[in-house]
Amino acid sequence: MSIAWKDVSSYSRGGPRIPTAWECCIGDIRIRVHRHIDYPGAWLMSCVPVIIDKKPLKSAGIAPAKDEAIVAVDTWLAKNSDTLHGAYGN
Repeated sequence: MSIAWKDVSSYSRGGPRIPTAWECCIGDIRIRVHRHIDYPGAWLMSCVPVIIDKKPLKSAGIAPAKDEAIVAVDTWLAKNSDTLHGAYGN
């Protein structure tokens, strides 16, 4: 299955049209890979409802950053699912 990423960048009129934010939705999970003024040159990721906000990514290019964000969410979900199941003995 291919994940569809959408350019959700905010563009100013007449400014350069360089994408700075990409988002994908997988079910109820929304993952965003984006730039932020406080992190020059770095890609960050945010995800809801998983509480990840402005997590710096190691990848310099957008394609590897998107992949890294998917892996980060998958890892977080697996870890916390195991924790939840362990707490209930399931």
